[in-house]
Amino acid sequence: RGPPPPGEGPAGDHQPVLLRGQLPVLGNHGERREELTAVIEGKRLVELILEDPAGNSYIQNVYAPDPDPHLKIVEFTRTAEDDDVLGITHMKTENYEDDSLTS
Repeated sequence: RGPPPPGEGPAGDHQPVLLRGQLPVLGNHGERREELTAVIEGKRLVELILEDPAGNSYIQNVYAPDPDPHLKIVEFTRTAEDDDVLGITHMKTENYEDDSLTS
């Protein structure tokens, strides 16, 4: 059992994301546009590295319940810069109730 053919995957398929997010940006840059189109059509393989410091991404395993032989998961600790960009650095997590509302 293997993955579905390109374009026949689940709703979270990479193709719509690439189409919405990249092709318009590339405009008429012919060679780069052709390369990306080849990826979208499954004619060219690429390695996609997804870094998600917030942990909000999901990649469906089309081989489930077997492990995906093409997927490598690497867990990492967020950097201080990641926390700052995500607004975690200055997030108040203790005594966050506004005392003026309770008096």
